[in-house]
Amino acid sequence: MLEIMGLLGALRAERVVLTDGGIYDNLGLGCLWPDRSPDVSLNVTPVDTIICCSAGYGLRQEPPSQFMLARMSSVFGALFDRAQNASIRRLHEAQRSGQIKHFIFPYLGQLDKTLPDPPSDLVRREEAHSYPTDFNAMPTEWIDRLSIRGEQLTLCLARAYIPHLIDKPASC
Repeated sequence: MLEIMGLLGALRAERVVLTDGGIYDNLGLGCLWPDRSPDVSLNVTPVDTIICCSAGYGLRQEPPSQFMLARMSSVFGALFDRAQNASIRRLHEAQRSGQIKHFIFPYLGQLDKTLPDPPSDLVRREEAHSYPTDFNAMPTEWIDRLSIRGEQLTLCLARAYIPHLIDKPASC
């Protein structure tokens, strides 16, 4: 059990499961699906709300290429996007069927115009969504930009769609 200090300072007890994705299940949802069986899986715990954050996602913008390696990379990207889309669809289906009560899916590539009540100092999509996924050290400027946008998106969506989990209603 993880103790969480609410925004108003009230102490609440909530169970929070943090996961990270891998190569195929990049969203890290595999251990949260409500139809997992305790007969074949460890730590099967009922989950009623999922906050699934993605540092990527959005429409790819790479120009077409005639070179074999670039084309193979595009194929891998397309397959990866299909797998991720299937997971997102599965979240919608789990909510629609009552297997989970709520979920939100903030992602860096989210279109700003679709955000409910965005903050005035929102880190814009164009300023953050195209950071390359690689193993190079990330400059502090980019760490700040990406983490602030992630926090802003998550709070906007949480206040709009799961306000009962937020202690202090306020504008993003």
